[in-house]
Amino acid sequence: MCYKITYKTNVPKIARKALYVYKTGGGTKNTFISTLYEYRYKKDELNKHIKIRVERIRTWVSVINQGYHSYTKPEARRLLKEYYTKIGLFEIPKGTLYYHAKGKIVIVSEQIIFRGWVTCVT
Repeated sequence: MCYKITYKTNVPKIARKALYVYKTGGGTKNTFISTLYEYRYKKDELNKHIKIRVERIRTWVSVINQGYHSYTKPEARRLLKEYYTKIGLFEIPKGTLYYHAKGKIVIVSEQIIFRGWVTCVT
């Protein structure tokens, strides 16, 4: 997954408290399998730290290819072209570096924990 940022949004943030985000995928009760790259997340386990690398592609635009890409709202799945059957609830732990631009639905973080499944999206 690729997250585009501009010079205005190219500001890393540190989570002052735990942030709850969503991913689309599949799996079992205690394992989440991401749609992209089929990465596996074990429930309630802190995943390995992935250093976010920002790559400049233009003077005013950069991209982030590395990091845990998530959505700020479970409804974000409706914006995707493909159909996914499940939505996972994840936690970005307090103290984690992340990128998120105001008004955007994508958030990229260096650490993440799978907490469970979202059962209903309204």
